[in-house]
Parts: sequence; structure tokens; C-alpha cells
Amino acid sequence: MDGPVGLSERFLEHVRAQRLFPKPGKALVAVSGGPDSLALLALLNDAKERLGLELVVAHVDHGIQETGGQVAKTLRDYVK
Repeated sequence: MDGPVGLSERFLEHVRAQRLFPKPGKALVAVSGGPDSLALLALLNDAKERLGLELVVAHVDHGIQETGGQVAKTLRDYVK
């Protein structure tokens, strides 16, 4: 590959080097709705086919934030 390695490629290299998903299958991803967990979900969603993963996304609306219900809807729509 010529030029700088993109974020998705660096992410894949890290996942493989650390053997985070040693076998294909289901991967449970807990998502709070914050920027860090949404970024992780986006990276995993982009890489799921190359890693042989089926993502199972878990989100709990504890009713702490007014936007909790909207986060759940957004996540449902995103992972379809």
C-alpha cells in the first residue's frame, strides 16, 4: 500500500496484532452513546466483514439523560 495507512487499516492491524477477536463470530459491543463508544462502533462496523464479525450492540437507557431514547433509536438505525 502506497502512502499513509488510513485509520481503518491501522485499526485492523491493531485488532489483529492484539488478537482481540481470535475467531470469527459474534462480538458484543456495549455503546453508551458517547463519542468514544460511537467511534469504536463505527470502526468495528466498517471492519466487521474483514474480521468475520457479527456485531451485537448493547445500549441501556438509564433515564439519566433526556436524549437517551434518541440515542437508542440512532443506534438501531445505524447498525441495520
